[in-house]
Amino acid sequence: MPPFCEGGIHLVKHHYLPQFYLRGFTDSYPKKKGRLFEFDLVENQQRGPCLPKEVAFAIDFYKADDPRNDDPNEMEDFWNYEFENKAAPVFHSVFKSQTLPEGEDLAHLLLFIASLAVRVPVIKNVTEGIANHAFRDSLLARTKTPQLLEELLSESPISVPSEIRERVRADLRHRLTTGRMANEVFLANSLSSMKFVIEFLFERAVCLRICEDGAPNLVCPDWPVRFVPSAATFDSRDYKLRLRDSLLVFRLNKRMVLFVAAPGPQFHGTLTREESLAINRMAVLSCYSAHRYVYSADQDFALMGDGGCEWHVDDLREHLRRRRKAAPEAPGM
Repeated sequence: MPPFCEGGIHLVKHHYLPQFYLRGFTDSYPKKKGRLFEFDLVENQQRGPCLPKEVAFAIDFYKADDPRNDDPNEMEDFWNYEFENKAAPVFHSVFKSQTLPEGEDLAHLLLFIASLAVRVPVIKNVTEGIANHAFRDSLLARTKTPQLLEELLSESPISVPSEIRERVRADLRHRLTTGRMANEVFLANSLSSMKFVIEFLFERAVCLRICEDGAPNLVCPDWPVRFVPSAATFDSRDYKLRLRDSLLVFRLNKRMVLFVAAPGPQFHGTLTREESLAINRMAVLSCYSAHRYVYSADQDFALMGDGGCEWHVDDLREHLRRRRKAAPEAPGM
């Protein structure tokens, strides 16, 4: 994504959900220039229709503010070149053939899913929260004065020349106060976590299910790769999905979903209307739901509501309104 300028500072929109992936949830997919709707579960409001480039991004989301790195957008480029560019044609071929890819194409698809599991805002928030509490506050206190910095450096195995120590202190405090150190912790954690996800995916069977005619379109949550514990208990209406056997549910596009399951009897085929509604409920209301945003081709998307009935956007809004009203106020409010 090309940079734009604000107050003389060049900023870059980093998409944590790639645009090619979001196009699969637009109204005209697989045709180009499709649009979608964004539902905000926190604000309980919807906007759209929007182009994929207008949603699911954050400014400098993957930027690493490391003076040793000549390219602060290196991580964004890494996601693009290593995963997105290789996976995009596979997504298109799966939609066209309605069959799972094989060999190298399947590997590119699974690697893309693994990258998407670790690079979204909710993972960054958790990682940076840990980094802030564990490191930032402590280091800020220990670099408050040159004297305190001397004590900190005396514990380091690396010798720092005296003439640049004040510059080191200023740079360190800048990175701590701007949150960039926490951002680098997130980037490093993303890469290390991918190894676990890749091993998980490649050791299991991949199953493709396609929505039957008359079934509602699937929605895309902003946390699209979720692990479902095999011992989880689901409503009996969901039994045909075999969710107890499914360890990962990933929506390929508005009409297709992947189940990554333990080896055993597989269940390729179609998704009924009820099953599609259940998957949309999982994306919006269950403990495996979106972090904040849900993207859909339809302004009035459908999902399974309480009691197994079919809900639409107005029902969802009313449910969220009641839930917020019933929630206890935070202390001090």
